[in-house]
Amino acid sequence: MCEAHDLLAEFAETTTTVVDSEIQSFLDDLEGYGVSNPAVPPVLQQLWDQSTKWHLIHDHYNIVSTTKNVFGDESCRLEWRERTPQPNCAGAGWLCFGSFSEYDYLFICVDGQDIDFGCLRWMVNNCCEETPFQGNAEEFMIIVGRFAAAYNRRVRARGTEGEEEEEEVEFSIYLKGVVEP
Repeated sequence: MCEAHDLLAEFAETTTTVVDSEIQSFLDDLEGYGVSNPAVPPVLQQLWDQSTKWHLIHDHYNIVSTTKNVFGDESCRLEWRERTPQPNCAGAGWLCFGSFSEYDYLFICVDGQDIDFGCLRWMVNNCCEETPFQGNAEEFMIIVGRFAAAYNRRVRARGTEGEEEEEEVEFSIYLKGVVEP
């Protein structure tokens, strides 16, 4: 597994770690959003123990989206929840915690009493697709580390970060488990 400091070194831009008051504010916000028993899942805590933001390139779009905005608006979120098999990321206990394209979002269950607490889901909002991540938090961190390392090898090989090329390193391939170590 990537050690936390090794993983952090793979990213071009990170920020400070999350402090306790920010975590409490986060949990309060979740209650306001409708989560009955908000809690911080281990994988989210692992990420926050190192940094609040993770970017592979310096010239990023700094996209921060609320869970509702990922669906378009509240009515679209409710429609997604009704037409997609349960559990799904449109439920009240699910939080968008990351994205890797303008359409691909990562969700985590933050309801501490839910059977799916800490589980991850990958949602593609322009295709109406949602897939559960079959691994655990540690496996997710390994995938993030492998992807970041592969991306950086590709950048070093071509000399410039973020330039388009024929064979781009895509996080979705790692998330699907297609790429072996």
